This record gives sequence, structure tokens and C-alpha cells, in this order.
Amino acid sequence: QYKKDHPKTKDYSLFVTGHSMGGALATIFAYYTCLDTDFTAGKPLVCYTFGAPAVGKKNFAKVFRRLEDDGKIRLARFYNAGDPVPNANKVNGYIQNGQGIEMRSG
Repeated sequence: QYKKDHPKTKDYSLFVTGHSMGGALATIFAYYTCLDTDFTAGKPLVCYTFGAPAVGKKNFAKVFRRLEDDGKIRLARFYNAGDPVPNANKVNGYIQNGQGIEMRSG
């Protein structure tokens, strides 16, 4: 209904962002939303996260990489050096997706 009421927005790109747990939720939202061309208008959905934990294991990462390769999603993960949150789920087999960008002070 929104697209019908706002036809000028049909070619807009969609950007999603979040910090920490919000970044994890942004990643999951971006993953599911990029599958719907009504939202993406044929462009990749772009997601920026800051200090977010990983949200999926091996199979999720495999599908996520495929969506990246197909140009459906782009994820840039910003995190501080030494921040434990982005690596918190590694012991449970969770894998980070997208492009990691480490921020360092000094």
C-alpha cells in the first residue's frame, strides 16, 4: 500500500543500521528484506552495523555470501579493536558476515 500511496519512492535505496544488539537485528532484517524486490527496487540493500555480534552460523553465512555475490545485500561492520561484543558468539559457532572494518584509536 505504501508504494501505491508514495510512487516517488519506488527507486529509493534502502539503508539499515544498528549498534550492538541493534546491529544484529539490523543484519537479520537486512537479510530477510533483501529477498523482497518490492523493498530493494533491484538495488542492493545496504546495512551498516557498529559493534554488532554475529547472528548466524555456517549455513547462514553461506547464503549471506551468495546474496552478496548476487548483489542483493551489502554489509559493512564497524567495530573497535578489543571490543568483545563482535566476537561474543564465536564460541557457539557464529560467523561474522559482510566486510569488517576495525576502528583503532590513536
